[in-house]
Amino acid sequence: MARSRVEIIKWNNRIREMRLGDMPEPIQEFLEGYIPQFLPKGRIVYRWLDIYDIEEKRL
Repeated sequence: MARSRVEIIKWNNRIREMRLGDMPEPIQEFLEGYIPQFLPKGRIVYRWLDIYDIEEKRL
């Protein structure tokens, strides 16, 4: 099913701005272990995509 350009932009923006507390509870629970295990100590994660940016050394 093809999506309109606006639908894609809205989805991208929603994901880009998604905070960890806005995610489903099972994902929040998973990230409680993932973040301290795989990200450098002391790095603060505010948004979902911060995890990728930190792992890829953009933040």
